[in-house]
This record gives sequence, structure tokens and C-alpha cells, in this order.
Amino acid sequence: MNGRTDDKAMRPETLVGPLTSLVARLLSDAREAAARATARRGLFAMALPGGSVGVHGFPALATLPVDWRATHVFWVDERAVEPSSPDSNFGLADSLWLRASGARPTSVHRMPADGPDLGAAADLPDPQIVDALKGCAASAADQGMAISAHQRIGNR
Repeated sequence: MNGRTDDKAMRPETLVGPLTSLVARLLSDAREAAARATARRGLFAMALPGGSVGVHGFPALATLPVDWRATHVFWVDERAVEPSSPDSNFGLADSLWLRASGARPTSVHRMPADGPDLGAAADLPDPQIVDALKGCAASAADQGMAISAHQRIGNR
């Protein structure tokens, strides 16, 4: 671990550098956040974006050892398409990371962006999130992983 406090870990950072360095930082941060959250609460929750973060970050995340009994993955955005569409952020994560990593279906919580009522799908709180995190006060640092990763990798 890098010695950061939870308070400091919640502050957004903007890093500029070679893509390989940014992806390495994403892996390091994900590994540290997972270890810290699992040790404290027995649960790690990560919110994922799509786009360039997924294209570059998901294959790298597939190399991390993940305890899928203690890990939950959510999306911060999704396109209004079927999960099998090449435009789906969930589909991208599934093909580049989740299937290869052996993620448990009960650990993966995709946005239902292909339903008939997109307004209802976007309403908060999402019952999947509430149920998966029941009894756990997940820290903003856990929830902020996707945001900081998006800032790190950006629109390359």
C-alpha cells in the first residue's frame, strides 16, 4: 500500500503520462483498494466506466487475482444497447476481463440499459447496488475507483 489515508485517496488526481504507466497505476490502485476494502469490510465494490478506460484497462485488470466472493462490479455508465452489442460497456468488460477472470454472475451488476423504460433503469438507488452492499458501508474511495481511472486514462 502507498500509505494514503482514505481521505486523501478520495481526492481526484489527474495524471499525464505514457499509456503503459497509466494502466500500471490503475492496476496498482485497484490492487491496493481491493486489499484495503476487503480487510476492513470483507467486501470490495468497484464502479466501472466504459470507453477508453475499458479498452485499455479491462485486459490489464484480467491479470489481477480477484476474490470474486468479496468483489462486486458495477457500471457508472452504459449505452442503451443490448449487452451483446459491440457498443455495450458491459459487453466490453465481459469480453476483455470478466469472462477471463472467472467473475461470478452474482458479483457482476450491469446497468439494465436495454430495457423498455430507460428512465426507471436510471433511477437511484439501484436495487442491485443496495442488495449487494447491504450491511456494508462502502467507502467513497472504493466507489471512486472508476472516476479516478477515467481521469488517468482519459480519451486516448
